[in-house]
Amino acid sequence: MSSGDGTAVLLEGISSNKHRGIETDGLVCCLSIPNSLLQRWYEAVLLRKQCGDVVVTMTSQLNEHIPGNVIRLKEHKDPAQSRSKSLEQQLRIKGCHLIASLKRSSRQKKQKTLNGRFIIDIKQNDIITVDETTVAFHESFEEYKLKFEEEKGRLSEIWKVMSFQNTGKDIDGVQDRQRRRKISALKESCSVALHFADSFNIDLLSVVFRTRTNNDIITLNYTRDNTEELQSVENKDITVLQQILFLLDRFAVSDEFYHELTMLFPSLPRSYL
Repeated sequence: MSSGDGTAVLLEGISSNKHRGIETDGLVCCLSIPNSLLQRWYEAVLLRKQCGDVVVTMTSQLNEHIPGNVIRLKEHKDPAQSRSKSLEQQLRIKGCHLIASLKRSSRQKKQKTLNGRFIIDIKQNDIITVDETTVAFHESFEEYKLKFEEEKGRLSEIWKVMSFQNTGKDIDGVQDRQRRRKISALKESCSVALHFADSFNIDLLSVVFRTRTNNDIITLNYTRDNTEELQSVENKDITVLQQILFLLDRFAVSDEFYHELTMLFPSLPRSYL
């Protein structure tokens, strides 16, 4: 028997079965399990059942306590589907008997029982082979690879939003063609930045901005063929604009002259057409 404390799973050779008269054909080793650990594992499985979660098994908990991880046992998550007694079934039956015994025992006898151990035989078909481990590894690798690619794409979009900055002049300081280009880039960036709206089951309809220099209103619409509408002036500016148009038409002022006026008075709309 390998060395260890009273609460550790011990790995034993098949020779330990001789005094029990157990057939050693097909056996690989034996595991000596403390009753205190078995009680804890069985109670954990019962708790998971009550919560509707059967992921935790007796075998999975045993795997975590095998010294040095020298072997890995198959986890039989549904013992009812197996005709022969699986390792999982043996552990559950032993755990059920242990709990029942503890309930009938006095305090002194209960402590003596918990200090005891039981030996379980490990057969060749109970152990995960190298080939099975390799297949499981590749399946897990492909699963994590897919998740990584998904997260990579999401992070790429986030980085694209975070790194987006206007370069050169602001929107008020460029001609119409450059203005449309900047607005298009702004619209795309807003759409990516607000991607979380889909998780609320809502649709993005529009985003509204106001320029700081001319107080122009820029509305980015995300409906009707994804074309944006640019509302250059607010309602309160309409009267002022009408007065400017009247003067320009009355005195036949050229576009060049009006451009010079906007240079002297930046608050004037850049375009009156």
